[in-house]
Amino acid sequence: MLRAGIWRGLSALDTRLGSDLSASLSLGLALARRLGDGRRARLKIVTLSVWLAVLGRQLRRPVVLRLRAGAIRVRFSVLDFSTLQALGEVFLEEQYAVDLPEPPKRILDLGSHLGASVLYFRSRYPQARIVAVEPSASLFPILCRNLSGLADLMLHRAAVQATPGTTTFWDAPQSWPA
Repeated sequence: MLRAGIWRGLSALDTRLGSDLSASLSLGLALARRLGDGRRARLKIVTLSVWLAVLGRQLRRPVVLRLRAGAIRVRFSVLDFSTLQALGEVFLEEQYAVDLPEPPKRILDLGSHLGASVLYFRSRYPQARIVAVEPSASLFPILCRNLSGLADLMLHRAAVQATPGTTTFWDAPQSWPA
């Protein structure tokens, strides 16, 4: 009964403020249960999800979360709310979950962002060799930090396009544009 009252109160506040705090809290709670590596890490995920939703912009410095995906533990830098949304798409909605006749030997991840998909692939296919490609000059160093310590992984800062040649790449205001 208390939980229902809290959610109703948040929904009413969302309506009044034109915000999305209830969805942010819901995402934070689900990510904390699925990926939080310990009580403090879970609390930090929930707090950060609400704070980033209220803030509505990128942080000046990344916030580092302790995440656990299966047997893998990493320190994962979060830049903005869209980073949490990306983690939700990968780990909660399982958008990369496919039934394969046998585990892949190699995985090519084009547009690796900050590494949520690579972390998912490594936890699901521990024997696969993973090649991660990310074109963003601002995201690539964070991707490297987020995935440091993972075995059998190659990271490349490059863009992929349909035609040969060079191209110009612009970073979006958010790390994971909707």
